[in-house]
Amino acid sequence: MYLVQNNSKKVDEQYQVTIESAVTKKQKIEIYTNAFEHYVMLADKSKSLELKNKLKEFNDESLNARCQMLYDIFVNKKSKYIDQLEKNFDKLQDSEKMLSAYLLSVQYTNKGDTKKADYYSNLSKDFFE
Repeated sequence: MYLVQNNSKKVDEQYQVTIESAVTKKQKIEIYTNAFEHYVMLADKSKSLELKNKLKEFNDESLNARCQMLYDIFVNKKSKYIDQLEKNFDKLQDSEKMLSAYLLSVQYTNKGDTKKADYYSNLSKDFFE
């Protein structure tokens, strides 16, 4: 609800309460991941870095690689994952394609290629229809 209202203070409080209530490793990973994704997409460097470091403690190489990619794209404004995402794009399921299209759009924006950014942005929106 606070996300929809764009109430960042309440969102922060809610994530803190949720994190503190997590008991199992699986719960902690899920909550930290959700919080990380929220803050990284806002390009909140300090909060996303803190959560990325917390997630590193779980020693999950796949999760760490994904977090690093998102951090690089949204916070560091890098575009070094374009080839990797385009290479596997046609093999993905719809929900994964939607996310990859969005990530490609952001990277092409970071790179200054508005034509490709618009192409992938429109493609990611098509999955909502």
